[in-house]
Amino acid sequence: MALGLGASLSAVTLQVFTDSVQLQLVHTGVLEVQQRSAYAQFLLRTAIRESASPCPTPSADLAVNPAHHLDVVAANEAAVNALPNTQVLRVRTGNCEEPAHLFYVGRRGNDSVNDTGLFRRVQRSDGSYRAAEELIAGVTAMSFVVGIAVTPTTSVSDADLALAYVEPRQVASWSRAFSVTVALSWPAASIATDTVAETADGLTMTFTTALRQVEVNRIFGGPV
Repeated sequence: MALGLGASLSAVTLQVFTDSVQLQLVHTGVLEVQQRSAYAQFLLRTAIRESASPCPTPSADLAVNPAHHLDVVAANEAAVNALPNTQVLRVRTGNCEEPAHLFYVGRRGNDSVNDTGLFRRVQRSDGSYRAAEELIAGVTAMSFVVGIAVTPTTSVSDADLALAYVEPRQVASWSRAFSVTVALSWPAASIATDTVAETADGLTMTFTTALRQVEVNRIFGGPV
C-alpha cells in the first residue's frame, strides 16, 4: 500500500512539474511576442509620423509624386523581396541621404526555407538601395487600412467632412489621409493580450497612427 501511494504521489508531482514547465514556456513565448510587437509598433509609428516632414528633394522613385509622403504598394511594385501578394509600406524621411524607407514582410536571404520577418530597405538619395535588414523575426503578415476625409452625400454644411476607412489601393489622394492602421501577425500562441488578438492564423497586433492631427481636430471640433 505504501509503495502504491508513493507511486501515485510521484506521478502527481511529475504531472504538476510538467504542467508548470509548459506554462512557463507559454508565458515566455507570450512575453517575447509582446516585446516584438511593442518594438514593431515603435518602429512603424516613428516612420509614419516622420513622413509628415520629408526631405524637400525626393529621390528618383518619389519624384513623380513628391506629395505622397507615405504610400502602400504591392510587393511586385517595390524594390524588395516581399512575400507574394503582400503590401509594402513606403515612407519618406527627413534624412536627404536616405529619403525613403520601405517596410515589408519577407524571408531572410529570400530563401523559402527561412522563417519570415519584418524587413526594412533604405533608398539612397541617388535612387539606389541599401541591402535589406531584418528588424523583427517571426512576423508573418502586414496589412493596412487608411482613414481618409471624404465629403458625405448628405451634410449640414458643404464644408463638413466625413471619415472613411479604406484599403490603400482605394486612396485617391494621400493628402486627404488622416490615419494609418497597421496589422502585424505572428504564429499562433496560447494566450492573447489587450493589443494582440488570437486568430486561426496566429496572433495579430493592430495600432493606428494619426497623420494629420490638425484635420482630425477640426472635423471633431477639437483644438487646432
